[in-house]
Amino acid sequence: MVQRFSTREEARQHAIAQKREEVAAYWPRGCRYNEFPEVYRLMNRPAATWTYRSPDAPQGTMVVMHTPSKTSKEYTVLAKYKDYWYCDFPEPPYLLYQRYEWIDAETVYICEGERTSDAIEALGLAATTSLGGPTQEKLSDWTPLKGKHVIILSDFDDKGWEYAAVVAQLCLGIGVLSARIVKFPGVKVSEGPREWMDNIRATLGDEAILPELQKLVDASPFIEYVPPVPEPPKGVQLEFQTMAEIEPKTQQWVFDKVIPQGKLTVLMGESGVGKSLTALEIAAKVTRGLTGPHDDQPQKPGSVILFSPDDDPAENIRPRLIASQADLSKVILIPGFSEQDDETGQKLSWMFQLDRDMTFLETKLKTLQQADADIRMLVIDPIDCFLESATVKRKAMAEHLAARLAKLAAETGLAIVVVTNLPRGVKGISPWNQSHRRAGDMGPFGAAARSVWMVGQDLENRNRRLLMPVKTNYCELPNSLAYQIENGTIQWDQPGSTVTGDEYLTKCEEYVQDQKRVAREARSKLAKAVAWLQGVLSEHGPLSKAQLLVDGDAHNISKATLRRAYDALDLRSAHDSFQGKWYWYLPSELDPKPEEVETENRSEGEVASGQNP
Repeated sequence: MVQRFSTREEARQHAIAQKREEVAAYWPRGCRYNEFPEVYRLMNRPAATWTYRSPDAPQGTMVVMHTPSKTSKEYTVLAKYKDYWYCDFPEPPYLLYQRYEWIDAETVYICEGERTSDAIEALGLAATTSLGGPTQEKLSDWTPLKGKHVIILSDFDDKGWEYAAVVAQLCLGIGVLSARIVKFPGVKVSEGPREWMDNIRATLGDEAILPELQKLVDASPFIEYVPPVPEPPKGVQLEFQTMAEIEPKTQQWVFDKVIPQGKLTVLMGESGVGKSLTALEIAAKVTRGLTGPHDDQPQKPGSVILFSPDDDPAENIRPRLIASQADLSKVILIPGFSEQDDETGQKLSWMFQLDRDMTFLETKLKTLQQADADIRMLVIDPIDCFLESATVKRKAMAEHLAARLAKLAAETGLAIVVVTNLPRGVKGISPWNQSHRRAGDMGPFGAAARSVWMVGQDLENRNRRLLMPVKTNYCELPNSLAYQIENGTIQWDQPGSTVTGDEYLTKCEEYVQDQKRVAREARSKLAKAVAWLQGVLSEHGPLSKAQLLVDGDAHNISKATLRRAYDALDLRSAHDSFQGKWYWYLPSELDPKPEEVETENRSEGEVASGQNP
């Protein structure tokens, strides 16, 4: 009856357990038995048995060759420990085979396997081997061979040669008098001494085996001892390295000591100042192998990967790149992800987010580089659009991603450029803002970057932009770069400016303070004019406008300030048709309605010039 399972995983786990039980029937590793016959009966058709024992090690170990099936052979180790037999290796160090029989011999032959050791011993020679064969020779106790000559008989394969080499060094390390490795001619791969002896027996007879073996031994060179390299200590270790061991490197630049290769760069500035246009201009130069307006050393053109949330790059990004004469075939735009939905048949598209999809970016860049793609720069513009706005710990996430981007730049050798607005609270790149802080307040990405630059408007020319250094770890702060924006393209000016980001902000602050001072002075003059005008009108009643202008000038009140005081006090005016004068007076409840006063009947000159009464 076929057994049914509710899930595929349940059926799979049942099959694994059943297979494990079948294997355990032939290989009861770790099981404990009271008597040797009890465990020996588990071996299906035992073919041979080899015993590892010694007078000073009564526990003993047995190796049993048996055939669990008609075609295969297996070797099972049975170890006796504290009066019980186990189907497993004993605790190291392991005994060497037949140690009690060769302990007094001057020369010992070391073989790979018990059967070969028995065949050499049948020639009247002292022979031994190690438990477990290749890969476990270091677990055996080789010290009984100290003061003897050892001859290692190698099988004709990589494992045999490696086993012989390791054993020779182990023996020389414990103090044997000499060590030789004998390789047997005329044998096939994986064959060794026994097959060679069979060939000699068939051609020259049994009597020729020992002399021929001695000839091979005499022709084999002595092995020199090579002290082992100390194994590294386990656990956490503090590493030390002298500066003399470090190879010097020269920092390479993608763009005019602004964008370093293999590093993270931040391009910051206020919204609308021209950061994206600057980033695209730099990208265009990279695709043509140009480095910048002040560097005349051409470089090999490379590709640029561009992350941009622009809804229609055909209207904005492509025209700007064409105007900058970029090689469009070397600009790779990655708008996000897409997938064909099996259920609806619709193409699903979604945005790339750094905090969610950073692993995709790392894997893709390394895959492209393995395919010899010549990518030199990656631009993320702006970085805020590729971060989840709903992240609770946004600052901590930004710090983590900044560190990963810096590490990715170092691993791939790419120049990674992050375009960002000024961090919250950092304002005043243009003089029209009223507050700002230092350029050093760069946020998580600026702190992780090794190069930070700022885009700002020239204080003396609104159409001119300055690309100013804020931070660089690889050279002295270079000069700022200057350019004009003409018809949507960048025209670099010569020369640049020596102003840095902090110096620029200082000038902005001075400008702002000057504007505030002028505004305070204007407010002070207006307040003085309002107080004076209100006082004289309260004391004397309506006065002629002409006389007020003359008296105001005597009190250092300009005509423009006096007119603003008129508006601030919401004064009334009336025209005396007999004298041809205008009079100002304070408003009161007795004022006639506006249509009854000749206020609107200004003189033709005043009406033509648009003056207030």
